[in-house]
Amino acid sequence: MRKGQSLIEILISVAIGAIFILGVIAAIAPALKGNKDVENLQMGAALANGLMENIQVFSESDWHNLTSLATGSSNLYHLNTGKSPFVAATGTEATLSGPLDSLAGFWKFDEGSGTSTLDLGSSGIAGVLYNDVAWATSSKSRYALSFGGSTAQVVGSSISGLKYQGGDMTISLWIKADATDDGGNLVSKPWNGGGEYNYRITSSGGTTSTLALNLSGATSYVLDGGSIPAGSWHHIAVVLYSSSSVNFYIDGSLSVSGTSGISNWAPNSGDANAKIVMGCIYPYESNNCAGSTAQDFKGLLDDVRIYRRVLSASEVKTLANGVEFSRSFYLADVGRDGSGKIVLSGGTNDPSTKKVIVNYLWGTVPTSTMSEYLTRSKDRVYTQTDWSGGSGQTSATTSINSRFASSTSNVDYASTTGSITIQF
Repeated sequence: MRKGQSLIEILISVAIGAIFILGVIAAIAPALKGNKDVENLQMGAALANGLMENIQVFSESDWHNLTSLATGSSNLYHLNTGKSPFVAATGTEATLSGPLDSLAGFWKFDEGSGTSTLDLGSSGIAGVLYNDVAWATSSKSRYALSFGGSTAQVVGSSISGLKYQGGDMTISLWIKADATDDGGNLVSKPWNGGGEYNYRITSSGGTTSTLALNLSGATSYVLDGGSIPAGSWHHIAVVLYSSSSVNFYIDGSLSVSGTSGISNWAPNSGDANAKIVMGCIYPYESNNCAGSTAQDFKGLLDDVRIYRRVLSASEVKTLANGVEFSRSFYLADVGRDGSGKIVLSGGTNDPSTKKVIVNYLWGTVPTSTMSEYLTRSKDRVYTQTDWSGGSGQTSATTSINSRFASSTSNVDYASTTGSITIQF
């Protein structure tokens, strides 16, 4: 695009007609749209493949994870992969565009209710909402969190992957500042309770807010990142390099670069492995953001990510595009004919095989799908020794109980011990 713009400027300077210029723009616009469509298609397919791979893991850990779910296209599910083992949840999962690898922390803020928000990064530890934090729907991706500016905060984990001690890291987030904000911390990772912070991204507040990055180890470094107007959504990304270089992006464009020059990352008062916090600084949780309203942010935050690698300029641009992708899956029963082959309709139901259909879409494009057949391949052993519940077990069961289907009057199931073992 920069080369194209330079060419147009040259053409104007030599008085080539405006009709020719418009013709060039008209010719390249479909190609640009096509490139964006291809990028979105690739991103959507990657998200769908990721979900399918997670479903395979989900089923391999226990086949009944799948068989316990209702079948049919009206029964949509997604997987909560921030918990171990994975958990199936009803409905559709949404995520904004951007890479999903190497995430030390990833808070989508898409729960919409409750007092915690899941970290989909490497910790899997939920962040806890304190004080005047509320769920908001006017966000980039379904829900966001609204920080009231009076000790509002989300306190995350203290895993080592969230520390910065040199090396490569990228911090990404969406912000919609309130014009009445008097300044505050968007993301803060303290070293200890003595006022030393590993890194902070701050906002000065007001109708036009100045952003800044603060880094510290044995020495400190501050980089003014540029300004954003209040009342509208903006994407911020800070890219930290092992070479000490720093790039600060606003809305996908490089705003400013710098060099921290920090070589010793050991804090002067020691590393207490304090928790990361959004919207405030230490001391946090039930406390008051170091006793200053200038430290707590007022406005909306969404989709906070911390990568343990450098994101390229094109990857930052993809994040800033803010395209919402959604994905879900549903199950279908599988029938087989007399020779054991899968048939599209009819046949005898095979309880050891399920068809998994993954839906994915973005923007207003039609839903795309991919599907796979999953078959149980591992044997399970079911042993029952207690029959005291008596007869009447007329349906299949996936857990051991004390009942059976029926018996003759000659079977003493109440006082005689015995067992049955089924391998399946």
